[in-house]
Amino acid sequence: MTTQNENNNRIPYTWKFIHSNSFQKLDGKTSEIYTPLDGSIIYGYFDKTAAARKIDSVMNDDLEFVEKLSLKNQLEQSHGENTYSDVPIAVGASFEKESFISIPVLGAEDQEFIMNKRYTLTKIEKGIAYLENNISFHLKSPNKNIQVLSNTNGSGIMQFDTKNQCVLNEISEYSLYVTVVDGENTLTSQIWSKDSRTTKVQNKEF
Repeated sequence: MTTQNENNNRIPYTWKFIHSNSFQKLDGKTSEIYTPLDGSIIYGYFDKTAAARKIDSVMNDDLEFVEKLSLKNQLEQSHGENTYSDVPIAVGASFEKESFISIPVLGAEDQEFIMNKRYTLTKIEKGIAYLENNISFHLKSPNKNIQVLSNTNGSGIMQFDTKNQCVLNEISEYSLYVTVVDGENTLTSQIWSKDSRTTKVQNKEF
C-alpha cells in the first residue's frame, strides 16, 4: 500500500494485491478455490475524521462488476474499523472492537458475521504498545439453519505506535466452524484465515 499527502483529513492510498489464494476442504479433500485477485489495484482514502477506509474504485479486468462491488464492500467492512482503544488503558487492561465481515460458506453462499476482537495490553516499550487479542464470531443476522460452532477460535498480536497513533504490525489467525442445514443434510465448513499487515511511518512530522 502506498499513500499520498493528506488533504481535508483524508489520506489517499493505492492498494495492490500481489498474491491471494483460497482453499476449501470437503469430505477430507482440500481443493483450491479460484480467486482472481492477483494484480488488483484498489484506489481509496483513509478518512481521519471517521477513522475509516473508503474505496473509490477497483481495477482488475478479470473481475465482473458484481465481484468488484463485493470486494469493495468486504475491504471496507473488514478494514474500516480502528483497532486501538478509544481511551488510555494500563498494562493488563483490555478493550473490544467489532467489525463486520462477509465470508462464503459452503451451502449458504456469502454470510455476514460480526467479528469481535478483545485486545489486552501486555507491555509498553520505547513508545510501542504490545497487545494480544482473542477473536470470536457470531452471525450478523440470526438464522436457524446456520450455526457458528463452539470450537471457533482465533488470536493475534499487535504493535501500536503510541506517538504517531497507528498500528505498526498486526498478525491474526482464526478458524471459523459453521454448520448449515440443507434439507436433510447438514454441511460443516471450516474457514481458516491468517492475516498480516505492516505499516511504515516514513514522515513522522504529520
